[in-house]
Amino acid sequence: MPKRVKGLLVSQVGYEQGALKRALRRSTARDAHLDDAAWQIYREAGGPPIDEGRLRYWGACWGSHWWVADFDEVTETGSFRLKVKGEPPSDVFDVGDDLLWERCFDWMALSQLERRQELTERKLGWMDAGGTWTESNSQSVTVIALLELLEDTPNGLDEATRRRLGEQVDNGLGYLALCQDTAVERGEGDGALCHMITRKMPDYVDRCIAPDAAKAAVAWAMDARLRGDRVDVREDTLARAERALRWCLSMEPEGRLGFNHHQRGLPESYEPPAGQWPTRELLMRAWACVELAGAERPGYAAQASELIDAALGRQADVSEAIDGLHGFFFEFDDRHHAEPSWAHQIVDGVIGIDAGATYPQWVDPIARFIKAWPDHPRTPVYLDALRRYTLGYLKPACERNPFGLAPQLLHREHGLLNFVGPWHGMNCIYGLTARLLLELEDLLKVDGLRKLAMGNLQWIAGLNAGLTPEGLAGCFLSSPDTVPGVALPVSMIHGVGRRWAGGWTTIRGSVCNGFAVGRQFHFDVPVDAAVDGPHQFTDEDWLPHAVAFLTGLSRWRVR
Repeated sequence: MPKRVKGLLVSQVGYEQGALKRALRRSTARDAHLDDAAWQIYREAGGPPIDEGRLRYWGACWGSHWWVADFDEVTETGSFRLKVKGEPPSDVFDVGDDLLWERCFDWMALSQLERRQELTERKLGWMDAGGTWTESNSQSVTVIALLELLEDTPNGLDEATRRRLGEQVDNGLGYLALCQDTAVERGEGDGALCHMITRKMPDYVDRCIAPDAAKAAVAWAMDARLRGDRVDVREDTLARAERALRWCLSMEPEGRLGFNHHQRGLPESYEPPAGQWPTRELLMRAWACVELAGAERPGYAAQASELIDAALGRQADVSEAIDGLHGFFFEFDDRHHAEPSWAHQIVDGVIGIDAGATYPQWVDPIARFIKAWPDHPRTPVYLDALRRYTLGYLKPACERNPFGLAPQLLHREHGLLNFVGPWHGMNCIYGLTARLLLELEDLLKVDGLRKLAMGNLQWIAGLNAGLTPEGLAGCFLSSPDTVPGVALPVSMIHGVGRRWAGGWTTIRGSVCNGFAVGRQFHFDVPVDAAVDGPHQFTDEDWLPHAVAFLTGLSRWRVR
């Protein structure tokens, strides 16, 4: 980090009416003159201030000091600047009704995906990163997010838009069907899926792994539940979901195959317990069961409950708190370490247990079970577990940084970490966590979760730590504008916002990996709280980042 970095940070895409509106002042030195400094908001066109207040010193985090200006009371729509006494004015920012949706939806959900489909070898599925990559896990995540868009907005999309979204759902499901059919033809087992089908990559990329099958089962079952009026395809869709789930449940855990020790901050000597799947896999399978039950397949409610109970057996109680936090989930029964939020890695050239681990500590299937069966005898237990997770871990963990960001890792020695560990940024976590926070607020009636959800969305939309010239060392193909000694906030949605950072594909509406520690795709920084922070910027624009943002944003719009 340079000796001196400062910046006044505002959203580059815009602020929603009725949502948290915030600006932050960043400095790597303790500028005491900013404590309680006056700020005012002016219309871009000029005139008297429309709002004013005083900066609140938030504290030190990630090697910088932070001051906060909240201006929730601004109810005018339009373009504005914020001026702090003795400081240059901020970038222009916009405030409006449904502004993020209007500026992002068409590009992210429609045009981007249609372009990515055209760039695949078979015009089937979506190119998910550089080259010809079309990993089945990313395709499943995208299908699920599109179905959630359709579910969240039953009357909010016109017929042409719903048709285009439906075509993209069919496109993704078509690729998943090809992965399943190819795996069966190769003798991998009934219901298995190849991780990826391509003519230009090494053989290891089409290996069949259980996590891929679980996500595909969710995608197929959710499609059958939500679009079940298509009688001609419903039975085939449900059959594929059930076959994928059965194959997934029949597979033996793979131990350390594809298990990344570095990004968890674990010694190489650690051995995952034999015969155990990570907690995230138990809950993903439970989600598939909940969806199959919702599609009127018998017997899956009981199976979902069994899987959820197995996951809850790993929930940390107060006596097991790490860094003052509890209610989180250990990764295995040995209770050795907390499960990380992000583990999508291909380790030592092996597609294994971490490949496709896209979802954070994903308790959403428990919430879905509660909503589906409110009178189930286990529902009170599940509600209590979600409350302990929310109040003991997720909410206080997000509140430990000025942006409300979801954490990456809770480490026994180093405590809560946000960026160090993974080999690239992980913007997918933030969109999905936004959705989860909104679901939990709706279910548990816990105050403050909605603001945290918007903080995670706004990080992607441009209210973030800002780019510096030194931070661009993490980029491969992009070179956005920077200013020495200044942190410039950027939209991480390609082509959307007043200032945005590029991505590999240059497809408008795509979202790059984002902020991290160290070089992209290199585990070159040890897991250590002393180096944690948004110090590097990584520019690979992986497919799930954008749809995760959209599914969080669509849930925000549900009132």
